[in-house]
Parts: sequence; structure tokens; C-alpha cells
Amino acid sequence: MMTQAQNFFLYFFFQFIFSAIMLNYPHATFAAQHANSNRSPKTQKLWEDLYNISYKIKRSQTILGMQNAHTEGKFWIYDFKKPIDDILPPSDIERITDHKIKLVGYDFDQIGHWNDEQIIHWIKSHDSQGGITTLSWHMKNPNLPDSNNTSNSITPMAIRSIFSNPTIQQKLNNELDRLIHFLEQLGDVPIIFRPYHEHNEDWFWWGKSHNDIYWYTHLWKYTIDYLRSHQINNILIAYSPNKMTEDYLERYPGNDYVDILGTDYYFIFDLMGYALEQWKVDVVTLQKYAKKLNKIPAITEFGNEGLNIENFWTDYLAWPIQKEGVRQLLKKNNAYFEPLNLAYVLLWRNAYEKPDHFFAPNPGNSLNSNFMELLKKNFLIFINQG
Repeated sequence: MMTQAQNFFLYFFFQFIFSAIMLNYPHATFAAQHANSNRSPKTQKLWEDLYNISYKIKRSQTILGMQNAHTEGKFWIYDFKKPIDDILPPSDIERITDHKIKLVGYDFDQIGHWNDEQIIHWIKSHDSQGGITTLSWHMKNPNLPDSNNTSNSITPMAIRSIFSNPTIQQKLNNELDRLIHFLEQLGDVPIIFRPYHEHNEDWFWWGKSHNDIYWYTHLWKYTIDYLRSHQINNILIAYSPNKMTEDYLERYPGNDYVDILGTDYYFIFDLMGYALEQWKVDVVTLQKYAKKLNKIPAITEFGNEGLNIENFWTDYLAWPIQKEGVRQLLKKNNAYFEPLNLAYVLLWRNAYEKPDHFFAPNPGNSLNSNFMELLKKNFLIFINQG
């Protein structure tokens, strides 16, 4: 049996080799690898559909998603005390366009504060209509008591502490068991699972400054292996750092543990257009990484809080979808491949309890006319489209 020191050495050795390949062979690509060869038929079909959008469909298209699309909006919130209902409440986008969102995001921690049974009914109903569900998880810190504990509760070397203490590790296992129970109730409905996101920042307990590379990737692999050992084969796995920083792939857990290469990307304001230009560069970088690893590219969170940027929908969201600008930037970067479609873009939620915390079109918003202009281009895929 290898010692922990030998494990560390092998891990960093292979990480070095992987990085060298990425740096020295910029046009190298990898054969398409399924992160789970035992995935269910419907999950495999979802992977193929998303892969085809990115790599095989020539026209400019992407699936539009929205977080909490059916649980809240800018001016409304669902009452979970009501009897269980299979009818999905219309999202804010549907309320102004009549288009049904194809991709709906939930957070597993938040579901625990709602009504699990209602959410399960909605996910199944959404799936039956051709919809897709993605699940993030703002997991509480297992090192701390549950009271007043959130994903932002920071402790030093949090992940190493979990695996150094059997009692704390069991708390993690208990949380994973709770997730397994939820996923089992969905039957064969496929889910895009997005754990431990924005790890290259410091605001979550699994963040960069609180954990080294080895322990972060260990947590990721442990989580996925634990789910697989319990025959959870209805998930696709999304990797989603915050923006396209230089360390984007530093904590990449490997092709066997990732299906979707994503990034969480937000704009606060953009007075001089600098953020737009950086967005263009970052989209190209994401496409290059996706092409090299033969993974599905997506924007796993997206938005401009308060929608205060003029022409946000046609200038920012539309830019990577319409491809021509991407094609030109790829050539400037000596990357000679046809631009990929982003498989999906997930808009963040319209928070009922925070009047200025909204990211999607909503009734009465001043940028609705700009969103309608974008719709005319037929770039966005909704339910029963594409």
C-alpha cells in the first residue's frame, strides 16, 4: 500500500504531465470520454443531445436556462404549503414571452428548505415535456455544527479536516446519502450535477485559499465515486470555476469525472466596454479548453445583476452564440477550428426577497425589448424547440 507521501507525489506528477500536454500541444484534442460508462440510457441521450448542440449542429443555437424558474420571480414566490401539483408555475421569462424555459436550475441545499416531494414532481413533469434540470449544491461545511452553517462558513484546510476525522467524514457521507435518496426518487430522469462550484475563489469552504489542489480534487472524486458506488447513473457532471482565470484547469479532477466544462460569469456594470471585451476573450478560452478535452462547453451561471447594462441581451449573451466574432478571435489565437455552440447558458435567479437581485427578463423590465430583439434571431432553444 502506498504512503500518503507517495500518493501526493503521483498526483502532482500526473498533474504536471497533463499541464505540459495542454501547454505544449495547443491543438491537441482528446477522444470523447464519457465520465460514466454506466450512465442510464436517458442520461446518455442527454449527453449526446448536448454534445451535438456544441459540436455537430452548424446553426447558431444554445439552450437557455434559468435558476429557480418555477419557484420564484421578481414579483412572486411559490407557496410550498399548497398541495402537491404537477403543473409548473410560469417563469418570469414565460410571463413576458410565452416561451417555456428548457433548462431549469435548482440548488440542493435550497430544496431542503422547500418541499422535496413538490420539486421531484416538477422535475419529472419538466422532463416529460422535454426539459432539462441542473442541480448545484451550496453544501454546509461538515466541519461545523448545522446551526448558522452555510456554504460560506469558512474553516482552515476544510477538506483535509473532513477526511482526517472519521466523524466529520461521516457527516459528509450523510449529506451524500441525502442526495442519493433524492436522485433515486427521480427514477431515470437525468440531472446535470454541478458540485463545489466557483472553487477558484474564496467565498465557499471548498475555495482555493482554504484547500490545496490535492484535497479539492480528492473531495470531487470522492463525491462522484460515492454516488457511483450507490448506482447513481443518471447524472452528468459539470465543472464550473468563476470566470476564465489563469488557474481554470488547475483543479480539474480529470476527464473521468467531468462531462461539461463550464464557467460562472457575471457582469456588475460595464461603462467603457472592457467587460464585454474580456467576455469575448474568455468565451474563446473556454471553447479552446472544451475542444482540447472534447467536453461540452456551457455557461453554468450567467447574468448582469439588476440588468443595468444597455443592450445586454443582444451584445453580451448573443455574442458567443452568433459565432462570427468567436471565429475571428480563434484565428487570432492560432486555434483553427469551427466555433462551438455553447450547449447552454443558465441565467441566475430573479430573487423575490431581494428587489435588486435579478438576472432574467421579468415583467416591466426596461431591457425586455432588447431581449425580444434577441428572440427574433432564433438563437435560443426553449421547450419543444431545437
